[in-house]
Amino acid sequence: MRIFSKIKIFSLPFLFFLYFFCGAVAYGEIRIDGKIAGGRLEEKDIFIYQPATINQEIIIFHVDSDKYPRGIRVVNLQLTLASATAYVLAFSELSGNPPLFQHNIAILSTLESEVYKEAKNEQIANSELDADSYIALNVPAIEVGWVQAKIIFYRK
Repeated sequence: MRIFSKIKIFSLPFLFFLYFFCGAVAYGEIRIDGKIAGGRLEEKDIFIYQPATINQEIIIFHVDSDKYPRGIRVVNLQLTLASATAYVLAFSELSGNPPLFQHNIAILSTLESEVYKEAKNEQIANSELDADSYIALNVPAIEVGWVQAKIIFYRK
């Protein structure tokens, strides 16, 4: 145990040396597109069983102003299907009271032979979401057993 504690003590100054003199990332930071993220990456997983019975827009996440006072930045969106089929899922931002459509964040679509689709930084049209906005999914009436949507983001 002593060896590990000594390594920890001596490694922290070394990390600061790397950060300040070599431009390396210091311990605890996350860089995305050259910007230091305000905290750790967070993710929300949403499972929808028998989505064809829903066939409407559903709110899946609230960017709470107490938890995310400056909003969030979405860095990755994922769509996974129970079976390979052509499917289109739109992620959109809503705001106001009652929540009204503002714009699409991204639209993910699979081909008939695919079960997975992903959108990363540059593929997300509107990744910056303000506090007190909502993320919604526009669920189409396409027969598939289940849909998983994943949102990966960090607080600004």
